[in-house]
Amino acid sequence: MNLINAKYKLHNDEIKFLVAVVKNDLASLDTNKYDLKFIKKIMSKMLEVATTDGYIFLNWFSKVNYDIDGSLVDVKLQKDVELFLIELSTEFSNKDLKCFFSLSNNYSRAIYKLLKVHQHKSYANINLDDLKIKLQIPKALHLYSNFKAKVLNVAQQEIKEHTDISFSIDEKKDGKKVTSLIFHIASNDAEVKVKKTVVKKEPVTILSEKVEEKKLPVVKDVKKEIQKSSLDDENAEIKRIVSFFDMERKKLQPNYVRKESSYNMSGEYLLRVHLKETGRTPQMFFDAIRWLFSNNPKASFHRQYIMNIGKLIEHFNVLEHQAMYSQEAVKFNEEAQVWYNIYKKQGLSHEEILEKLKEGEYI
Repeated sequence: MNLINAKYKLHNDEIKFLVAVVKNDLASLDTNKYDLKFIKKIMSKMLEVATTDGYIFLNWFSKVNYDIDGSLVDVKLQKDVELFLIELSTEFSNKDLKCFFSLSNNYSRAIYKLLKVHQHKSYANINLDDLKIKLQIPKALHLYSNFKAKVLNVAQQEIKEHTDISFSIDEKKDGKKVTSLIFHIASNDAEVKVKKTVVKKEPVTILSEKVEEKKLPVVKDVKKEIQKSSLDDENAEIKRIVSFFDMERKKLQPNYVRKESSYNMSGEYLLRVHLKETGRTPQMFFDAIRWLFSNNPKASFHRQYIMNIGKLIEHFNVLEHQAMYSQEAVKFNEEAQVWYNIYKKQGLSHEEILEKLKEGEYI
């Protein structure tokens, strides 16, 4: 079920609540604002998913345990929603998630997610037919003029107004027919510019006195904030890795329940200790897990005995080596693999698919 194209509308407070649940950070919420009235309201919110046979309606949460003293004890996401959000949280930061959920148009959300993958290189060259397939465009919007007006222009305006990026488009044509689009991606730093323009200049003497007077306390506070932020980010990354591993396992084994090590240590604890001792990064483990659950034949062999985080850590060197020297793993990143599968379903040969991927600069 592709929930990225689901229809829903969330307000700012509801977005903050959802992100806090995804990031396992309920303690950060203001209990006065997120009261019983709020809980009842958000429990009534639904997602509408269009299918070939009709529609599916889902609630965001399957259970919210609200204590008598006004505190949130436990919040459980609906199963299909949980898998979707865990996948998003492996790709998005808190800020990106808030931007994503602030977009009301389902095509805008899909385009935002796609452009964030390419943001580091500031552009994305995408075949038009491939984009329509990825966005699951109905036949009524297949005509380019309709697609441009109802999808591209709407997404361009909404993403600029509500997120951290903006984009412009160049059309590549074969004769008069538009065949591909080049998205030029820019940081949307309007808020930063506004803040800079309202900075009040003060005489040098007064400014220097203030710096001298408050120098030590400010430095101490900044250090504490940096340390806390760094620790929070590390814990969030570790939770994401373990959740990502579980999500991929559940895709293959619906009844999968992760067993911790024989010493009864949690996966998060094992990983935290390992990263501290070795200096490895969370991203290295994300890459190893992606390869482990890829279509590579060698990866399927390792999946037979890597059933928990402890085994993943134990065999990390082997996984990293296999992924590095596997021709398929080198050629295909996560996005290229998605497009490879789409082209394969369309009946294209391996050679034709490679040409398509090269044209789209996916490999």
